[in-house]
Amino acid sequence: MPTYTNVRTSGQANAQTRAKQAKKSVLANPAASAAAAGPKTISGSTALNSTESTFQPATAASNQGGSAFGSVGSDPWGGFAGRYKPTDFGTLYSNPSLIGNDILSSRGYNPQGALGGVLGDTAGAFSSLADFLQLAKGGGSPEGYVNTMADLLGQQMQVGGRDVDYRELLNLIMGATNTGNNPLYALLTQRPNDPTNTELTPEEQISMLTDVANLARLGMTPMTARAFSALLSSGARDWQSSLLGNAQGAAPTFVDYLRQSGLLQGLQ
Repeated sequence: MPTYTNVRTSGQANAQTRAKQAKKSVLANPAASAAAAGPKTISGSTALNSTESTFQPATAASNQGGSAFGSVGSDPWGGFAGRYKPTDFGTLYSNPSLIGNDILSSRGYNPQGALGGVLGDTAGAFSSLADFLQLAKGGGSPEGYVNTMADLLGQQMQVGGRDVDYRELLNLIMGATNTGNNPLYALLTQRPNDPTNTELTPEEQISMLTDVANLARLGMTPMTARAFSALLSSGARDWQSSLLGNAQGAAPTFVDYLRQSGLLQGLQ
């Protein structure tokens, strides 16, 4: 019997590294602000089925001192994120296990115990998933990321809690089409900040889609994850071969090819 990798504990190194490189840490001590705010209770519902956090922003505070920033172009952090300062986001994104530690503390557990280590590993794997879920609903905010992470991790600690539904994630990815300025389709196919060459190369498209699709592995058993990887690799080879017979600009993108070929339908 071959040995299979535990896809959850191994994390999603490529996707998370790519995501972390896009943001810089701006604060160094979110734990202090969490301690000052005190423990709060996490909602028992899930962000998975709705592809968004179940936490609701707090009501905007009164605009004191005559500043217009309180009512225009801003939104107060609420839900679980309400225990942090907005400037904590860089640190929380770079070290998502800090959110897991605060969840444990809010539920009366010692973050330095065995459960803290398990939840810390899970937080690392779920960070890119939380970012993806925000993008899939049309775009993400720092507050939304923190609340989605708190929701995902809170469910992992709950008896009968919701887990990752890989079929739903694959449907979201395969549902990304070049209509209505779809942000997920743009991520999978377009090159940012390059007006002269806007489409990702075939190799870049394969790499980007593989990174994103690997998030679905968080909800798969090891054998299913292995079969999924094999199908994805086969699709990449077939797509690249098909490009050789197409004029430039006439070939479908990688995500379009996978959807049209139905290669992943057996897993959806």
